[in-house]
Amino acid sequence: MNNKKRLRILTLFWFICMISIEVILLTFQVNFNIYGNQFGNDIQINRGKILDRNGNELVSNCYRKSLVVNPLNIGESEKEKIIRKLSKILNLPEKVLSEKLNMKSNFVWVKRILGYSEIEKLSNLLSYNKIFLVDEKYRNYHLSVATSPLLGFVGVDNQGLYGLEAVLDQWLREGNNVYLTIDKDLQATCANYLREGVEKYKAKGGYIGILDVSSGEILAFSMLPDYDYRESLDSLIDKIHEKNPINFIIEPGSVFKIITASIALEEGIVNLNETVECRGEEKVNGHTIRCTEEHGKVNLEKAIEKSCNIYFYHLAQKIPNSVWYKYFKRLHILDPIDSDINLTLKDSLIPDINSSKFTKGTLGFGQGIGFTPLKILWLLSYVGNNGNLKTLHLIKKIEDLKGKNIYNDKTEEFSVVSPDTSKKILSYMFGVVERGTASNLNLKGLKIAGKTGTAQVAKDNGYIPGVYNHLFYGFLFLQNKTYAIIVILLEPKIGKYAKDTVVPIFKEIAKRLVIYDGRWVQNEKF
Repeated sequence: MNNKKRLRILTLFWFICMISIEVILLTFQVNFNIYGNQFGNDIQINRGKILDRNGNELVSNCYRKSLVVNPLNIGESEKEKIIRKLSKILNLPEKVLSEKLNMKSNFVWVKRILGYSEIEKLSNLLSYNKIFLVDEKYRNYHLSVATSPLLGFVGVDNQGLYGLEAVLDQWLREGNNVYLTIDKDLQATCANYLREGVEKYKAKGGYIGILDVSSGEILAFSMLPDYDYRESLDSLIDKIHEKNPINFIIEPGSVFKIITASIALEEGIVNLNETVECRGEEKVNGHTIRCTEEHGKVNLEKAIEKSCNIYFYHLAQKIPNSVWYKYFKRLHILDPIDSDINLTLKDSLIPDINSSKFTKGTLGFGQGIGFTPLKILWLLSYVGNNGNLKTLHLIKKIEDLKGKNIYNDKTEEFSVVSPDTSKKILSYMFGVVERGTASNLNLKGLKIAGKTGTAQVAKDNGYIPGVYNHLFYGFLFLQNKTYAIIVILLEPKIGKYAKDTVVPIFKEIAKRLVIYDGRWVQNEKF
């Protein structure tokens, strides 16, 4: 074969190769134009992970199934039958499905981010060229029980819709990994104890939160009711609209007596030796103030130990309105939590104490005022921190794609009351555990101070008779750390008072924290 012939063959070969490449590229371009937008353009940065303080994954990336139809391949005789079946499985109106199945397109979304039960029910309907499933980028949540409302979820285009996924959306969309102050093991522990408590005491829901008082970091925050990530996206959205546990505001009840006592002590309004006679109930302007029992003569210390509403009704009246509002401001009661991120737009409901003496008096024992559970956890932490509140932290660090921390942590500390006042209040809270309404909590060798609360459940123009929320707020003092812990059960049907329900749960959480803190001895008994 001469050189000229070889050259012709080689030229023909390269020509065929170039034509083949052009065909491949053209096919890719056509397919990309058809499907690219529907799949959200896969050529993009993966959404960042959410991790705990130790680098354990809480949220990572995965794929979920969505349903697609090709109406051009579905015969008219088939459509009515398919529409009826899809409507039943997907809980979608037949009219909506009819519109989708009559579109002049070979790719139509029917429902995106399906639930696992929906996928199972669809198995007999699937056909590779008519009705089929496609993978879409979604999120894998490694903790679900009592944690899903905190983490939140994303929408069909992987954008944050709720919870931390929404609040941190800008960071996560850019591919940054967010490390929370949450400890995954502690979070799981709290979630399990909360679930058991809700089931045992037949409560509607509840909360458990742990705060490192010295740093202002949230180590765990569990809440029920929650939701199951295996459900469809539509179902998740419906549940959040129905019940939003992060934004749920409750009355603090008797745990608010800590704030009333702090104000009175700091302002020199209360005489520590002065007593009030408690006969179990007292009539005031047509209203009745009730205590759980007749306490007799009580001073401030005994009123906190025994949780006497009548004493605190009268103490609240002694505090001028201007002083109340001064401390509302100091405590950020009128403002959102001082935090690195805000999960809620509104976290407090404040009564108009100028409206009546009765309103002002009941404020003294935590009635008529409301907070989110997260706000209560943060609000009372000043007592365990020498009278100071610290910025609340949920973010530990944020790493960019190169692993560099790009988060600037800002911590502020501001005074609520003097160290002397906070120490005095703490001594009274120790009395609650040693001799008062939480005496069943006493754990040998551990320093625990706390306050019980049994709060009425508000409704329009009043309260629901015989229905209460149970709260316990306490401090666990270890060698190098002070932990604030809150346990709340919503409307438990078993157990009359907080000491019967939330105090035993707090006790178990305290034991786990001792282990977590590294001070546990194998054979130690509490």
